[in-house]
Formats: sequence, C-alpha cells, structure tokens
Amino acid sequence: MQTLNADTKRFIEIVAKQTSEFLENETAINTLEIDFQFCDVQRLKLHYLTSIMAVEGPFQVIFAFSFDKELAIEITKRYTADLSITEQDFEEYMDETSADIINIILGNTLVNFQISGKSIDLTPPIAITEARTIYRTKLAKFITAKISTKYGNLQIFCVGPKELFDKKLNYKN
Repeated sequence: MQTLNADTKRFIEIVAKQTSEFLENETAINTLEIDFQFCDVQRLKLHYLTSIMAVEGPFQVIFAFSFDKELAIEITKRYTADLSITEQDFEEYMDETSADIINIILGNTLVNFQISGKSIDLTPPIAITEARTIYRTKLAKFITAKISTKYGNLQIFCVGPKELFDKKLNYKN
C-alpha cells in the first residue's frame, strides 16, 4: 500500500488542478494562485469549513478541503443559485455543498488517475465546522495545496497514513 510518495504528490497536483477548474467552471470563481507544500509540513490549520474523504486502495490517505468562511459562503451562493434557500438552511447547504464539491472533484480525479489498473475507492464525504490546528507526529505525513481566490483560500490537505486518523482528522489513540 502507498501512503505519501511521488504518486500521491502527482495525485494532489491533479486534485488542485481539478479543483481550480471546478471553481472556475461551476461557480465562476477564478483561481489567483496554487501553492504546493510537499515536504516538512508540520501542521495543518483547518479553516471555517472542512470536507473530508478517505481514499482507499493503492492509496491509504485522507483528503480534506478546508475553506475560508468568505469563500465557503460565496461558493454556496453561486453553487445553489437556482435553489430557494432560507437563511436558516444556508449553513446546512454550505456543509452539503462542500461535501458535494470534494466528492465530485476526487471522483473526477480518480477517473483520470489509475495505478496499474488497481481500483481506488472513496469513503462518503463529511463536513466539519471547527477551525483547529493538527500537528504532525513523526509517523504522519502531510502535503498541501493552497488555492487562492479573491474570496479567500481553499486549502487541500493530503494526510497519511489513513490508519492514524479518525474520520474527523483526530489522531486515533
């Protein structure tokens, strides 16, 4: 099984590109810059809203998309523009939108990314709304991509090995 290596780095590059294209095509939010950190990432700062999915198969990693509040609000407004949403329901739609986005992007990325014909599976997405910081232990590996927009940033985190974390990115034990 692979955790974080050259294939994983290539995978997060493709995920970041797909995310940028998704934002531009589906919400008309332009990417200003994409910045990658592949080594010596010591901590992850989860922002206002974070969607999480685990990747299973040849990869054993967790992806988290962490949105700045202003960006999460803007994406949700644009993504749900055709729906009639009350103010009370807006936060629920933000959670659903962020989960839908990570599901679509990782699903589309997997179609374009295969390793020797092995199957890659995804767990259902979850959304959490707790800003916090996760510090890397010596067994964990973190790589990141930051997508900057005029509404704020979207951090894409790839965390492994998956066995070290629960579904909300808390360390097990």
